[in-house]
Amino acid sequence: EKEKEKEKEKENEKENEKERKKSFWRVSSTAFFHIASDKTLVPFKGFPFCNPDDQSPYPPIQAGRMVQNELEVIRLKAM
Repeated sequence: EKEKEKEKEKENEKENEKERKKSFWRVSSTAFFHIASDKTLVPFKGFPFCNPDDQSPYPPIQAGRMVQNELEVIRLKAM
């Protein structure tokens, strides 16, 4: 019976040590952005997907239109 008590104490010590090692810090942040919807978005030159002769996979698009397209894809676009 004493051995069971010792084992239980060891288990409790292990649990207590785990609890001491846990971090109680939690960091949360929020970022808000305002998109200039009338600005035209174009790929950066020099990136691998940007071919100077043909940028057809990523044509220029107004920021507002791109946001609307993305909202439509995730079904959040206002009707």
